[in-house]
Amino acid sequence: DPRRAQIDKDAQDIAQMAEDLRIIACTPDDAVTLLERAQDKMGFTQVDCTGLSRALSDRQVTGESVTTAPKSHVVLVFRDQSRVTVSPDSIFRLEDVRFTGAKTESGSFLVRIAKGSARVLTGLLGKSDPKSVGVRVGTATIGIRGSGFDGGLDLENVVVNVWQDGATLTAGGQVLDLNEGQSGLFQPGTNLVSLTTTPPAIIPPN
Repeated sequence: DPRRAQIDKDAQDIAQMAEDLRIIACTPDDAVTLLERAQDKMGFTQVDCTGLSRALSDRQVTGESVTTAPKSHVVLVFRDQSRVTVSPDSIFRLEDVRFTGAKTESGSFLVRIAKGSARVLTGLLGKSDPKSVGVRVGTATIGIRGSGFDGGLDLENVVVNVWQDGATLTAGGQVLDLNEGQSGLFQPGTNLVSLTTTPPAIIPPN
């Protein structure tokens, strides 16, 4: 079965990845193919996992992108225990991702949601050095305080909903502090950053 052979090859590529990031789930448009390898569930189709796995095997994480199809999502787990779910029809870029120190307590985690949205749970690096972690969305930046949040683009607007701890939304020379349960909105057309009582309708799958 050529499809099964390709899946096996992809699984072997994943097994050879650097420790910085593991792809633990990629869902296709019409079905989910899961393989049990080292207690990870991995499926491969409709998501740009092949190029990413090749880059990771060479320990080149920075500069790579994950692109999901309209009915697909991908879960990424990083070495510092950060976890990102890239939602359907999205582009997620790893602009400067590197971990150093015995406990991954230093380094950089700067990423960009170029299209769509993502659910982000920060890890050890965010706890030890929050300023080294940032999620860029359009012209805005989401800063963290040991955070869990959903963020992304709703047309041209930037939206973020904090569901754990806190975060900041920085855009247009303004900084909005967000606590757990709060949502923020940046409207580039009016250069307005504000709280919103309606959580964004871009929340990706769990």
